[in-house]
Amino acid sequence: ALLQASQYVQEDFAILSSEPPVKLIAGAVCFPSRWNIKAKMGLDSDGIHGPVPKFKETIAKPAETFLEKISVEKPMQRFNWTLHDTDHIFTPFPEEGRKDLTADNILDSTYVRYERQTLRRMPQTKAVLFT
Repeated sequence: ALLQASQYVQEDFAILSSEPPVKLIAGAVCFPSRWNIKAKMGLDSDGIHGPVPKFKETIAKPAETFLEKISVEKPMQRFNWTLHDTDHIFTPFPEEGRKDLTADNILDSTYVRYERQTLRRMPQTKAVLFT
């Protein structure tokens, strides 16, 4: 069903386990933003977001609690943005930042990546679907 759904919509799908600690257990990701689903499989939120600066010290615990408490009755959404130094939408691996960016060329050489993300607990399995 996951493969079929991923062929009909533009969203990426990540399925997180129903039991704490919530871990990545399946997914179909067509537009990764500097991460690789195979490398993140089986990891919890802290492990998935390991490369994010200050994630562990600031929001790792609240994020874990949030994922554990999402209810079937109340799906959630958020908007996320990042700056990229490439216009490629398929970037499955972290890359070292470009060294050629200057005050004179940065606006012509960077791109805002904006995403609408949803999280919902599935009624039968109690797994969390992240799109």
